[in-house]
Amino acid sequence: MVARLKSLIRGSKFLYDLYYILGSLFLNLLKYLLPVDDKLILLSSYSGRKYDDSPKYIYEQMLKDERFREMRFVWAFEKEDEYPNIKSEKVNINSFRYWILALKARCWITNVSIERGLNVKGRNVFYLNTWHGTPIKKLGNDLSTGKNIFKTNVKRWRLDVLLSQSSYETEVYGRAFDFPLTKIELTGYPRNDVLLENRGVDIARIKKLLGIEKRKKVILYAPTFRESMVDEKGNFISSPPIDFDKWEQCLSFGFVVLFRAHSAVNKILNVQSNSFLIDVSMFDCLNDLMLVSDILISDYSSIFFDYSIMDKPMLCFAYDYDCYNRERGLYFDIRKELSDEIIENENQLLDTILHLDYQKRIQRTIAFRNKYVTEYGHATLKSLDILAENIL
Repeated sequence: MVARLKSLIRGSKFLYDLYYILGSLFLNLLKYLLPVDDKLILLSSYSGRKYDDSPKYIYEQMLKDERFREMRFVWAFEKEDEYPNIKSEKVNINSFRYWILALKARCWITNVSIERGLNVKGRNVFYLNTWHGTPIKKLGNDLSTGKNIFKTNVKRWRLDVLLSQSSYETEVYGRAFDFPLTKIELTGYPRNDVLLENRGVDIARIKKLLGIEKRKKVILYAPTFRESMVDEKGNFISSPPIDFDKWEQCLSFGFVVLFRAHSAVNKILNVQSNSFLIDVSMFDCLNDLMLVSDILISDYSSIFFDYSIMDKPMLCFAYDYDCYNRERGLYFDIRKELSDEIIENENQLLDTILHLDYQKRIQRTIAFRNKYVTEYGHATLKSLDILAENIL
């Protein structure tokens, strides 16, 4: 019921405007009737769908930091019962109680938004947004008119700090979100610290968990989904032009493929896991998959930026580049940033993997990282210092 209601509001400008005006007005009046709780920190990740990403790593570090020992932490989830291991308080993000806590809180920490599409902020809130990926795809004000309802929301953000991991990213955020550059902190992403800290530490454990043979190289294939390729019911109707049986014939002698995609894309492909192809689309921790893999294949996903700090080969399989760029919009040609040879079809991709010059590709990865990811490795601690300075 909730999902259907969200879909109706997002699909209708009239319903969204009604939701926005009435919801914003009501909550901005309500906040003056509620006492501020100076010890309350509200966290969410991907609008309550996950316990993941940078808010998770900030939270777990705050639990260890003596400066935050008196703070009260509340996590917002769509299904709070799915996270029994989180000992802090939890709240359903679709409940009225969520809004009560949000308006009373001293601090909001999220990687998407706390406001749920409304124009509201608590009376004494410090709002830290970590965001969730360096952009290749155009965002916010850079989108063509009418492409995305989010385009109309970015000017209403009341963030106090937005995290960035490069000057490239900072410039995009400032323009696309119409956001003051003075409020963008060049810290890196807290979620990426572990990619350096755990290098070589838990690889054997992860391989055993996934059933990967120790002697084989691991390919992580993580394509993004195409927002325009949906039917009238919102179901995805397009998937990568690939044949995993062909992949197995060509690569199974020395490789294992971890396939991570949007669940709807996975259904179309009807992926059946075996010793060569392992479906990890529902695997909780993307960082574990990046750590355990030797090669990344993707297209327009921000995973390239995160993966680059590990100095591993990256391949761009952007089979629909011209169409995607025309319909969605891209900031730069990711294909040319990662290689001189453009991979346009499955046969080229498989041939590239079979004859991969690892050192040449690693050097290309390093050049990409030096250009687009200039801050990494200490983002969590830097974020805690920002929070301590502003809320304690």
